[in-house]
Amino acid sequence: MNQDRETYVRQSSLGLEVPKAVAVVGCGGVGSWTAYLLAMAGVENIWLWDHDTLSEHNRGRMPVAAESWNPETGAMYSNIGKPKTEVVARLIKSVRPSCRVLAMGMFTSEVAETVGLGKEVSWIIATTDTWSSRQEIKAWADENSIKYLEASAEGEFGGVTGEPADFATERETERGYASVPVWVGSSVMAATLVAYHVLHGGELGDASVRIGWQDGGLDVQVPETLPEEPELCDNCGLSEELHTPQNGVEHEYTHVDEPAPASIEMTEREG
Repeated sequence: MNQDRETYVRQSSLGLEVPKAVAVVGCGGVGSWTAYLLAMAGVENIWLWDHDTLSEHNRGRMPVAAESWNPETGAMYSNIGKPKTEVVARLIKSVRPSCRVLAMGMFTSEVAETVGLGKEVSWIIATTDTWSSRQEIKAWADENSIKYLEASAEGEFGGVTGEPADFATERETERGYASVPVWVGSSVMAATLVAYHVLHGGELGDASVRIGWQDGGLDVQVPETLPEEPELCDNCGLSEELHTPQNGVEHEYTHVDEPAPASIEMTEREG
């Protein structure tokens, strides 16, 4: 415990909201970095979900080696062909031995219920590559009142959102389907956005944030949001701010029956 306090002394004054447990579904380019960053930030329990095994082409985006050292046998062994969850779990344990990492298989709501996941985690992060799997994860999260984020990397951009898309291409509904070019930069960007939101309690709802390289520079894409409608007076229709004292002078409105703006008589008195 004293070692943990020393480890996190530089971030202790930031007021980060480090959750006790997080589930990460999908341990590819985005998911592996997401789990790694959350563990580095001090999350004590991480549940990893993925049914896939490590391939050589995954290593261009994942922070894992092709081979690892087995201290029990004193020999090297290949990570290629091993379950991604186990490979990422060993990576996390190598840098954060105190972190409890659970390597699971394919996520289904039935298995999640069986292992009591809803009582363990406060966040679940979907980094899977199919629309149908993200829909299932989000439905489970809503049913269990678990905070949800999904992250993806496409081309030069990494992004996060709080809701799955409303539609998908025909092939994207297939598990394991992947079609877009991607590299480690956009994968790390997506994972970093997840970490920022989780560690600051930032739920996104149906909003999204994407950051990447475009037109010769870094581009931040945040959907425009309309300003909130001002509260209006029921009698005169003026915004609330016009009824607020300014410069020590209080504006008091006397409403009369005439509907036109000129019907509002303004009187000033010393505040």
